[in-house]
Amino acid sequence: GRSPSVKNDMGILEKLRPAPRWKHADPAVRAFAVYELGPDQQDTLLSLAREDGDARVRRAAVARIDTVAVLAEIARTDPDEDVRAEAFRGLAGVAVESSDVARVTEAARALLDLQRTKELVAVARDHASADVRAAMQPVKGTPEAWGKSAEYPFVTNAVAAGIAGRPGALTGTGNHILLD
Repeated sequence: GRSPSVKNDMGILEKLRPAPRWKHADPAVRAFAVYELGPDQQDTLLSLAREDGDARVRRAAVARIDTVAVLAEIARTDPDEDVRAEAFRGLAGVAVESSDVARVTEAARALLDLQRTKELVAVARDHASADVRAAMQPVKGTPEAWGKSAEYPFVTNAVAAGIAGRPGALTGTGNHILLD
């Protein structure tokens, strides 16, 4: 086996190795280090987004996440308004940029649950895919009933359900987003 001095040397070398920058005491260094994390470090990224004590670090981490469930959780639970806003932007980004109707539906469901009408309207108005835009169906009713959303030509049935306070869940069926 190894002699005790070899084991001690290894322990000393481990102690001399610098800690990763995302563990640094300075939040500005940790926030910058978020952008250095590779694709194989998603667990670290998620941990920083959920648990770091500094909002700047959490916000930087959230900006690199595109997992709908995680973004929705952070949008719902983070104590910092700017971190929650970054999570809302992330959800809207997934909804607007994805060409996968099921992924758009998942993001739209999260936005509906979070009562984010503005972002849902943006999906219906701005999505590059005609299939996704067609899936977001216009609401029938008077403009006064929908407040600010009436400024836009596309408002979804999902938005109507959210504003009216009726329970509803979005489901993807083919190229349509429907209320259950």
